[in-house]
Amino acid sequence: MPAVITSGLIGANLTRTSTAAEFAVGTMVTTTDGGIYQYVQASENISQYGCVAIYGDTGTVRLLETSIATAAGILNARAVGFAQTSIASASYGWVARSGKVIFAVLDDCAAGVRLFTTATAGSLDDATVSECLVSGVQLTTTSSLATAITGYAACPAFIGMYTNPA
Repeated sequence: MPAVITSGLIGANLTRTSTAAEFAVGTMVTTTDGGIYQYVQASENISQYGCVAIYGDTGTVRLLETSIATAAGILNARAVGFAQTSIASASYGWVARSGKVIFAVLDDCAAGVRLFTTATAGSLDDATVSECLVSGVQLTTTSSLATAITGYAACPAFIGMYTNPA
């Protein structure tokens, strides 16, 4: 059963996108499954289940990838969200911030381990090559193929620098 908004925001639909703002960008709602969703504006086409970087100063989102999660970019986009529906560039919609979410991962991504940004926009992986850890998110099952898979996100899920101790 899909998540239902419990916070009382009238007219909100978590799967609806629009070219005009229907709510204030940054508005958050809670859902029946314990999730939190945030209203955002896409600065590029966002694919369904894509992991996104949320820019706190503007409330815009971009698909999360290593190149925007570097030391310079991390200062402007620490928050992470998960698009449960596609959002066209310059359009508005909702992204999951926490709870049981579906998100894109690369091949052979293990359950219950740290996940990192990748060069593949919108996808996470358990390989530590990027040095950009996405804290507060993990898979519940191992993925053997590059796919969208169910996982859990704590709020706030965020991007942080990581140095592999090996």
